[in-house]
Amino acid sequence: MAKKKSRYIAYLSAECKPEDVSRKEDKQLRYINDYAKARGIHIVEVVRRNGMSGFEMNKQFAWMTALIERKKADGILITKAAVIAGTIEQAYMRAGQVAAAGGKLVTVDEGELSFNLHINRRSGL
Repeated sequence: MAKKKSRYIAYLSAECKPEDVSRKEDKQLRYINDYAKARGIHIVEVVRRNGMSGFEMNKQFAWMTALIERKKADGILITKAAVIAGTIEQAYMRAGQVAAAGGKLVTVDEGELSFNLHINRRSGL
């Protein structure tokens, strides 16, 4: 039996001048698509930050983790941790949000951002 393809949401975010956002996010998408194709990952959704605020990014992450909880996706794929966080703590907070939803946060450049924890999602222990 063929192995089932992993289903990921591609998240695009660029910190730059507003007139450059689309071009940079398009470049990220090409990079993510190349990575996904080489690893048999199916991109089920593409979410663009479009230069919006951190508040909007939080809303987008809530929506993406809800998709993961509903088994519509297996995780989120980004180019590098810096597109979702300004610090290591923020990056792992995002990884924790995705893990709590039952998914994985994977970066093209750094690999999977994960914890080697075995926590019951229902009880939190």
